[in-house]
Amino acid sequence: SALAVDNRAGAHAMTQHLVNCGYREIVFIGGPRGNLDAEERLQGCLDALRDLLPQTVPQIVPGDFSEESGYRAGSLIARQGTTYGD
Repeated sequence: SALAVDNRAGAHAMTQHLVNCGYREIVFIGGPRGNLDAEERLQGCLDALRDLLPQTVPQIVPGDFSEESGYRAGSLIARQGTTYGD
């Protein structure tokens, strides 16, 4: 048996939820370049933003799905001083 994940639909739903909760400053932390899962997730996020907030360009921060790259991405976002949410 196999398990398939619809990364694009999942990222679209996640982004739609954030927008529906009132968030407008969207940051997408990506995965490795050339990774199909990462590319599908990015496309889902971009699709949702195009549908819901067509003037919004998300900040895209590279990552590699590791805890370390997530920490680096979070640190980069924090250093920029942008306030996200409440």
